[in-house]
Amino acid sequence: MLPKYKTADGQPSAEQACFKGVVKILRRLFGETPAAEFGPVKLRLVRSEMVAA
Repeated sequence: MLPKYKTADGQPSAEQACFKGVVKILRRLFGETPAAEFGPVKLRLVRSEMVAA
């Protein structure tokens, strides 16, 4: 079974592009923030940025 991050011919899947978009927003907003400090309020902010984009 192939991972869902690549197509049958080995090309990146659309899901991989979605992850890249989320990581880009996370880095812009909270680049150096430790994971222990990332809670529900910050997650809501990330979600708002994703909707706006």
